[in-house]
This record gives sequence, structure tokens and C-alpha cells, in this order.
Amino acid sequence: MKRGLISMLVVALTLSMTVVADDTLDAAFLKAEAGRASLATAATESRAQNPEGAQKAFESSQSAFREAVALCSSFNPDRFRDRDDALRYAVTMELASENDLAARGFARAYQLSPDNADAGISAARNWRMSGDVGLDKALAVLITMNQSGDSEDTSSAPLHSELGRVYLEQGLPDLALEAYRKALEKDATYVDAIIGEGVLAMRNGDLRGAFTRLGALTEMT
Repeated sequence: MKRGLISMLVVALTLSMTVVADDTLDAAFLKAEAGRASLATAATESRAQNPEGAQKAFESSQSAFREAVALCSSFNPDRFRDRDDALRYAVTMELASENDLAARGFARAYQLSPDNADAGISAARNWRMSGDVGLDKALAVLITMNQSGDSEDTSSAPLHSELGRVYLEQGLPDLALEAYRKALEKDATYVDAIIGEGVLAMRNGDLRGAFTRLGALTEMT
């Protein structure tokens, strides 16, 4: 009978901890969303030439982001057991520009659900945005996804385009161009890949080619 009671207590405690974690992640996400809204307000006030309003909104956004990060400080992104929890954590950290933590959260979500290509690509994007130290990690994620067959349909254009961005930041323009072209083979209207090709053309001094590629964007709008 003691064992039964202990088992029931363990289950009850686990459920209680899960509810607390869910509530904390929800609160952190709402704080981060509020921060994003304040940033948008800051941009609007800046365009309206209201520096005081812009500064106030910006400070509000940073305060909201700090609170969101503080709420999530007890979580280890590598140890989430639920994909949705990992995704909520990752999105919150990305909104707060904590790209290293966001990358780990997205990577965990992808590990828990390998069919979620968006999570893998988001992990790579945030590794890339975390600085030079994250480029190798971003590349490893994308190459693994590419080799696993996640690159075979039209939805893989983001994968190849992100791969192009990583190669470009690693100083490998030939590989970057190859990746951008592969992305456009999958989706000829994928904007990031079109811009990537345009940037590479401009870097090579091919202004006509750059204008041709970037001009295609105006025709799409």
C-alpha cells in the first residue's frame, strides 16, 4: 500500500510541476510578445520623429524581454521532454534575441520531432545569429537535415537558403551560390534566396546581374 501511495504522490507531483512549467512558459511568451509590440511602437514613434516616445517604447521592450528571459532561467533547453514546450521556450528566447538559447530550444524540438523541419531550420538560423562560434553548429544541423531527406520537396527552399546564408558568412561564396540556386529550384519565388543571389552578384561586381535578381522582387509585389 505504501508503494501505491508513493507512486500516486510522484504522479501528482509530476503533474503539478508540468502545470507550473506550462504557466511559466506561457507567461514568458506573453512578456516576449509584449516586448516585440513595444519594439514596433518604438519604430513607429521614430518614423514620426518622436524621439522621446521611441525611447520610452524601446526601454519598455527591453524590460519585457529581460522579464521573459528571467522567467525561463530555470529551464534547461536541452532537457525538455515535450516538443511544444521546447518550441515555446525557443520562440520566447528568439523574440528576446537570446539566440544561443533559442537555438538550443529549437534543436531540442527538432530532436524530439525530426519531421518538424521548421524547428531544425530555426535552430540553424539562431546558431548563425549567435555569432561566428555558432556557424559550425548551424552548418552541422543543415547538412544533417539535407542528408536525411528533408530537402526533397518544395518546402525545403528555406533549408537551402539558410545553408547559403551560413556558407556566405563563412566566406564560401561558391557553396553559398550553389545553395541559393538549389533553393530557387525548389521555389523560384523564395525571397531570401533571390536576395542572396543578388548580394553575391553585387559582391562579384556584377551589378546588372544584381539588379536583375533584385528587380524580380518588385515584380513579385
